[in-house]
Amino acid sequence: MEEMTGEEVREVERQLDEERYEVYDRTFSVARANKQALIWGGVIFIVTMVAFVAVWGPRGNGFSELLWIGLTIFAFIFLHELLHAAGYILAGKVKAGDVKLGVFWKKLTPYAHCKVPIRAEAYRFAVILPVILGIGPLLYAFAAGSYFWMMVGTIMLIGSTGDWMIVRSIREFDRDAFVEDHPEEIGCRVYVKK
Repeated sequence: MEEMTGEEVREVERQLDEERYEVYDRTFSVARANKQALIWGGVIFIVTMVAFVAVWGPRGNGFSELLWIGLTIFAFIFLHELLHAAGYILAGKVKAGDVKLGVFWKKLTPYAHCKVPIRAEAYRFAVILPVILGIGPLLYAFAAGSYFWMMVGTIMLIGSTGDWMIVRSIREFDRDAFVEDHPEEIGCRVYVKK
């Protein structure tokens, strides 16, 4: 795939308004994403807990550890969004000004939004990149027997459920299709040449 400059990205954005592309809506309601997070979150939590306890036995040091787990997860939530932004900039080849970071206060949801369309391959990378905040701590937890990192990794993996939903929803599209991140909903619009 040939890299595009920011100006080329903006030219594509102008062309997307023309009738040369079919548009596919791949957005989800917050309710649907939350339902999926509950279902998959339960599965992920049970599997990681059972596997961890089977390998290391029961662990944990009480309330103080839970407090530190909570604070770490809070910090990782913002790091999660920064990784999305880094993915848009590095893989999508967009300028930092084309990425918006913020919080939907009514939903208490931090977000990273790419304001310009990028190739599907780059979008997939940017959306799935923060999964490392779940997988990395889990790998360390199982290697070192750390209950703390097992909990952080499990919760961060559960928090990536919406990202998995987005990547899964656009899997049918060619890597060179253009994807426009939705500014307010979970998901995107995909533009495919007619």
